[in-house]
Amino acid sequence: MKTRWNRVACMLLCMILLCGFALPAVAETEIDASYQQALEYLKEEKYYSAYEAFMDSSAPDSYEQAQKCKIAWPKDGEVWRTSSGKGDPFEFTIKVNQPDDQAMFLRFIRKGFKISYVFIGGSGTVKLNLPAGTYSIKRGIGRTWYGIEEAFGPNGYYETMTINGSQEIKLEGGGGYSFSINVTDYNPDMQSMGNVDSDSESWEDFNK
Repeated sequence: MKTRWNRVACMLLCMILLCGFALPAVAETEIDASYQQALEYLKEEKYYSAYEAFMDSSAPDSYEQAQKCKIAWPKDGEVWRTSSGKGDPFEFTIKVNQPDDQAMFLRFIRKGFKISYVFIGGSGTVKLNLPAGTYSIKRGIGRTWYGIEEAFGPNGYYETMTINGSQEIKLEGGGGYSFSINVTDYNPDMQSMGNVDSDSESWEDFNK
């Protein structure tokens, strides 16, 4: 009998202890559809789209998460290169003169295939080797960086370079090319190729 009461007392004591010292439930973040969509964009490294989705969300930390989508500028130079581009190499030199708080993003596209991406923050010179071929060279300019997939977002300025009115630029292997942007230096390499100009385009077209 005494043993039975001891068991009951132990059970009651355990219940009291469990009730009295139970850990508080962890508050779950109120994730709505916009927040969930932002998380999906982050997986795709589409930081501007994620920024917009976070700003549309009513979750408690959505504003904080949106600000994190404005990522730091990468170092000057090539920030992405395909592993499948083949052809005789040539050296391409890019000289840029621009305000310190402005950046430039270049996409080298050969026959519809993306070959190389280059980033330059402020003024600077970048050299890279590319496989020969016919290219289109797209340029984005802006200040707030959202990564290589979405560049400077819709608030950036975007264009495609042209030679004699054509967006197709033939670059042959075994030699070198250079061009200067936003500077007054005479550029014999680019001038010898023809009349250098550019066609402005939308952010959406730049990202195609």
